[in-house]
Amino acid sequence: MDLVVAVSCSGETEETLSALDEAIRRGARVVTVGAAGSSLSARADDGRAVHLPVDARGRMPRANLWGLAVPVLRVLDVLDLADVPAAQLAHLADVLDETSEACGPAAESSVNPAKQVAVQVAGSLPYVWGASDVASVAAARFAAQLAENAKYPAVSGALTEVHHNQVVVMAGRFGSLAEAEEDIFRDPFEDPEPGGDRPRMRVVLLRDTEEVEQVARRADATVALAERFDVAVDVLRAQGDEPLLRLASLVAPLDFASVYLALLQGLDPSPIQPIVALKSGIVGTGEER
Repeated sequence: MDLVVAVSCSGETEETLSALDEAIRRGARVVTVGAAGSSLSARADDGRAVHLPVDARGRMPRANLWGLAVPVLRVLDVLDLADVPAAQLAHLADVLDETSEACGPAAESSVNPAKQVAVQVAGSLPYVWGASDVASVAAARFAAQLAENAKYPAVSGALTEVHHNQVVVMAGRFGSLAEAEEDIFRDPFEDPEPGGDRPRMRVVLLRDTEEVEQVARRADATVALAERFDVAVDVLRAQGDEPLLRLASLVAPLDFASVYLALLQGLDPSPIQPIVALKSGIVGTGEER
């Protein structure tokens, strides 16, 4: 009676294939989503799974989020496990098109929210916190995109859990105890960082249109606390009514921002050499080949 949905853009992800084989061995119903002609799709050749092919069209997996997510959402809708009608997905596509225009390269920085986030985050140590389940997913996604696209470290978390641990960084050398005050006119890539090379903590707080009352109060308190400890904070708010639209309203601009941060550093956002090295076996148990 169990359903397992296995997703891999390339269809060759080791962890996905391993879990998929175990699901098939245990007799679960299986749907696979990913590249045609791949090891993933081959599991459907003898009827053991239903494969939904996705053509990435040369895009990196991280740039193919919606292409991989939509087939899964359609499966969940058909099985009455989620309410994601086709009309909602069509509206989502329109919203993403609008976001692409608002956050695209042609949009000036003064009106481009993605470029503004990139400039604000540059030179800092971003802590990305979500104030709802939806916002926390977006926070984790942004931290991952900063790593892959901008080759830039970030810490993500969810309110209120971060109030038991991560928030204390505000009182340390990355926060209120920094050796020098931030110069608002400093170029983070040309001028030395105050206090040496240590970046200052910066909170990127993702708010939702639907938040638990107690968490909403904690989110407001987070802003006040950051001001008390002289930590910069940026608040981004989701838009829309449905969870999927709210998620997209946070994820899409931040995806753009991660690419702009790469460009600000003079980096190409596409290469992922450490991941390629791991997959190719160049590094592993200490022996190179």
